[in-house]
Amino acid sequence: WNNDFRKLLCGLPGVETSWALMYNFGVRTGRIELTDLVRLMAVNPAAVYGISNRKGSLAPGMDADFVVFDPEHEWTVRAAGLHMGCDYSPYEGLTLKGSVRTVVKSGSVMVRDGAFVSGTPGGRFLQRNSPGYK
Repeated sequence: WNNDFRKLLCGLPGVETSWALMYNFGVRTGRIELTDLVRLMAVNPAAVYGISNRKGSLAPGMDADFVVFDPEHEWTVRAAGLHMGCDYSPYEGLTLKGSVRTVVKSGSVMVRDGAFVSGTPGGRFLQRNSPGYK
């Protein structure tokens, strides 16, 4: 950042750990139900971004994008073991129970047992609609 605060990155890295954190501190503590986790992490973001006609639920005609979450897998957050383009995690050293084990994008397995197995992540532009909330 070279002594210019305007060049500092904003926010914290955490997309990769978000499901496990929400599961541990939401579902496992009884603060939210498992169905709330899915609503908060998939259904509502799709609605907020106006793409709920293609994303956010498993239904006919929707994109085949989903994760398989193992609620029993115990692991410790280590930045070196994450796939984000960042060299630190604010959750470094935190032991969590539950993790995303498989990621499927457009019907193709991208991550299996926590490791990339497919080529480039990629993606495609989706035209947004007006946001809607559930």
